Amino acid sequence: MSLSGSPADRASVPPVATSATSPIAALDAAPAREPLIEIRNLRVQLPTRDGLVSAIDGIDLTIGRGEIVALVGESGSGKSMTALSIARLLPPAAKVVSGTILLDGVDLLKLTDREMDRVRGSRIAMLFQQPKATLDPTSRVGEQVGETLRFQRHVGRRQAWARSVELLADVGIPEADRRARAYAHQLSGGMAQRVMTAAAISGEPELLIADEPTTALDVTVQAQILRLLTTKVRDHGLSMLLITHDLGIVSTIADRVVVLYAGKVVEDGPTARIINEPNHPYTEALMRSSLLIPLADGRLYAIPGGTPPPGEELVGCRFRARCHYADELGIADRCAAVEPGLHACESDAHHCRCWAVEDGLIQVQPASAGSLP
Repeated sequence: MSLSGSPADRASVPPVATSATSPIAALDAAPAREPLIEIRNLRVQLPTRDGLVSAIDGIDLTIGRGEIVALVGESGSGKSMTALSIARLLPPAAKVVSGTILLDGVDLLKLTDREMDRVRGSRIAMLFQQPKATLDPTSRVGEQVGETLRFQRHVGRRQAWARSVELLADVGIPEADRRARAYAHQLSGGMAQRVMTAAAISGEPELLIADEPTTALDVTVQAQILRLLTTKVRDHGLSMLLITHDLGIVSTIADRVVVLYAGKVVEDGPTARIINEPNHPYTEALMRSSLLIPLADGRLYAIPGGTPPPGEELVGCRFRARCHYADELGIADRCAAVEPGLHACESDAHHCRCWAVEDGLIQVQPASAGSLP
């Protein structure tokens, strides 16, 4: 992204490798996948001492069959709330005030608690950030892996145990029969996440929601877990919603990226397009901050300012206070007064919520390796 006619040399982002037979442009022309999940105008509010605040403010999101969608953004952007909304696991005080979440055309928000219990595990499964905290410390891991089989698939205890051992071996746990008899405190973080992966796929769900699945794991184990998740999703033909703030992870496994800021989608599109040619100033800033390249004074780049505090009345573009383009382009008043809509960029597969982009004031150029100013 660069200013039209600006003499400043803008920061660029290392491109995602694409083969000659799969250029970025081909992604824009690729046929859309049949939707599995369709979220429309989802709004979720939370009570605070200052009144109700919107954690999610009108999100639209589609996840196709067999598609891996990455949901990215800073803490507080609404990523986890979106995931919990899909699984109907929101905190008791949270309230869905509008919207629909369709699974194969059925609105999950209208299901009874008993009906939703049958959906969890058998059609939608989740991986959480802290696997050792998620596992029951009083139950052997083999029993926990087999819970979905027993209660959703009505498999007998002995058969469920045997299948649990198979699943543990399938996710790369050595001596699976012995490990199935272990308790959570006897597992490393990486092994606990493998156990949770086995439990998640045991019910053969259609959608796997992975909420920061590699948090608190060392780099080597992170790579192993990501390879495992990608392999299992592809092998089983699952769809996956990956919640993360790590754009390095996104570039390696996601088909499509959705960028959230302050409870709204600000950009979405094919991964290679988003990583190489980010349109929204916030997406560009996320990419710059992820490069870890020192600035001239030795500091790492950080997005200036912070996300809007909960309860603040948001008028105009939500990123306005942190965006340098608005002032440089002379459109600050418009950005502060009117919120831009989510419009198509180079193609119908790529969307952005930015006045400067919509008016053609920012030219998007193919990224190439470079250094930050």
